[in-house]
Amino acid sequence: MSSRVTAATSRSRRLQPGRIASAVWLVVVWVLLWDSVTPVVVVGGVVLAALVLTVFHIPAPPTGGRVSPVALARLLGFLAWDLVVSSVRVVWAAVRPGAQRLNAVVEVPLLHPRSDALMALIVNGIGITPGSLVVEVDIDNGVMHLHQLAADTEQERQRLLRHALRIEELSIQAVGSDEERAQLESGRQAP
Repeated sequence: MSSRVTAATSRSRRLQPGRIASAVWLVVVWVLLWDSVTPVVVVGGVVLAALVLTVFHIPAPPTGGRVSPVALARLLGFLAWDLVVSSVRVVWAAVRPGAQRLNAVVEVPLLHPRSDALMALIVNGIGITPGSLVVEVDIDNGVMHLHQLAADTEQERQRLLRHALRIEELSIQAVGSDEERAQLESGRQAP
């Protein structure tokens, strides 16, 4: 009887929504890599996904937060617009006449309770911005250090700080837990 319970428990662990989502994601990436949607490629992706998820211990995605589609659309729109604006800034910094501007490292205090998944989203959101680079993330102390191209004025450093905090805010609104959203709201009201 205990072997039946163990088999049922392991089967239910295998069919968790997070694992199914991971399998679907792996199949999608596989099909995109082959650049062809044929039955052979799709079946190969399914077999590969099953093999990868069986052989390697891949933790289930965190379920503490909930996705807000409207906030997620705002985050993606902000990042897309920022990608364009930052690209123009980097090009201008490279071709503008005159002395080369200095770069800066800015410390950004973080609001959220240091969720790893949320931190990864924030760091990657900042990392895709041309001219910006996350140098260090100190989760224990709740700070992140960012390197910015051509940020030799206090105005530019403050812009970078506001930009990083805006990405954090939009990320929390998009996929944060209720606790993280409440902490964001209380952080906004603090003087």
